[in-house]
Amino acid sequence: MPVTYVKSKILYTGNGRQIPEGMLEIKDGILTAVGQNLPVPEDAILLDYSGFSIFPGLIDASSHLGINKEPFNYLTDTRDGADASDPFTPALLAEDAFDPFSPALDAARAFGITTCFAACGHSNLIDGQGASFKLKKAETSDQMLIPGSRQMNFSVGEFPVRSYAPMKRSPMTRMSANAMLREKLSKARQLLDEQKEETADPTLKALLPVLKREQKARFFCHAAQDLAMAVRFGEEFGLDFTIDGGYEAWKMPDFWKAHPVSFVLNALPFGPMQTTIKSWYDFSLDNAAILAQSGCLLALTADDVTNTARLPFMAGFLTAHGLSMDTALRAVTETPARILGLDKKTGTLEVGKDADFAVWDGHALLSTSRCLASYIEGCEVYRA
Repeated sequence: MPVTYVKSKILYTGNGRQIPEGMLEIKDGILTAVGQNLPVPEDAILLDYSGFSIFPGLIDASSHLGINKEPFNYLTDTRDGADASDPFTPALLAEDAFDPFSPALDAARAFGITTCFAACGHSNLIDGQGASFKLKKAETSDQMLIPGSRQMNFSVGEFPVRSYAPMKRSPMTRMSANAMLREKLSKARQLLDEQKEETADPTLKALLPVLKREQKARFFCHAAQDLAMAVRFGEEFGLDFTIDGGYEAWKMPDFWKAHPVSFVLNALPFGPMQTTIKSWYDFSLDNAAILAQSGCLLALTADDVTNTARLPFMAGFLTAHGLSMDTALRAVTETPARILGLDKKTGTLEVGKDADFAVWDGHALLSTSRCLASYIEGCEVYRA
């Protein structure tokens, strides 16, 4: 297979470097050289984007791409990503519902997004296992799934209560929700302590890799009191965990300085459209900057399907509210790769990583810029 070379006006590596007239060398989908003035053999393929900027492929760390159906008929359709059949559904797998032909994937590719985490939930105390996908052109979800990328989705606070209280089923209050989750985690911990990992309880069995830190936990919540509760669960049970959500995180800067955690923050530029939920109503555009300044590892998400395409401009919008441009770019490239455990494969343009990149006619995070082409492992998946 011939070697491919890519020229740019300026190359943004995603880890803080900017290389004027930067070049990429690609062999078998892997970056084998990143720099300037790379010699191009006569038999090589040359992609000449010398008038444009090249950025790493963007990553949405908590989308619902491929899971929630689009187009969506509110009268007849159901959302595959939210199952309220039982408060504990850890065996649900995102790849079992992922649609490789969803039109939302094309929309994401057209804005330089090359990788996403497709989340389960958020209706149950344990929603299931989300996973990361490369947005390749493929015929099956298995061809897009990144092996070993599953993370267990938990929901803390109001969301499970909103699911089950109308059905007169537990959990009907925050107290019962937290008690039920703590009881389940405690029983799984007891199995580990007693070295009795063989169990007939599928929920406990599914929790064992999480308690052994072999699988990351993701706690979805928004209200300040629920965010503190999620951290308490993570620290009490020694979990490798991420907070997903966090509309009221801005209220707790001192708490985050004492408990710096990894955060996947919804980057909605104007706040949530629905304001009947208090923690959504108290959204602040200063949220991202406060978390970053408090020492939290910050990734951004559009937390949606087709709206995932707006992720780069959501990140750019937040630079007007205290987030530096470098942190904002890292929050959709390098940092989500770290949080998803993909940083050895993608997230930055470095030798040895997958050749996932996009070509822009300006800075990728500016709404005045246009994505001209997207590549995954050196293969074109979108062209304007």
